[in-house]
Amino acid sequence: MNLTENEFACYLLLHASYADLKIHNKELNLLVNKFGQNIVKRIQSFYKDQTDFQKKLFIKKMAAQYLNGKAEKENLALELIKMYYSDDEFHILEKNQILNFRSIL
Repeated sequence: MNLTENEFACYLLLHASYADLKIHNKELNLLVNKFGQNIVKRIQSFYKDQTDFQKKLFIKKMAAQYLNGKAEKENLALELIKMYYSDDEFHILEKNQILNFRSIL
C-alpha cells in the first residue's frame, strides 16, 4: 500500500499510540482530530493486518520516501512526543519505541 505523506504521518502516530500495547481514547481522539475519521479507520485497518516485522519494514520504506531532511525528522519527533504524552503517561515501552524509531529513521 502506498500512502500519502499525511497518511504516513497518521500511520506513524498510530504506531506510536500502540507502543504501550493499547490505544487510549485520548490518543485515538488526537488522531481523528488531526487526520479525520476516514483516514484513521483506513490506516488502522491496514496497520492491524501487518506483523511487527512488516510494520518496521513499511516504516523504513515510507520514511525513505518522506523523511529526507532534518526538519522533517524533527517535526515528526515533536508529533511523536505529543502522542506519547496524550494519555498523560509516558511508559517504558514508549521510551523504547523512541529508540527503535531512531534506528529505523
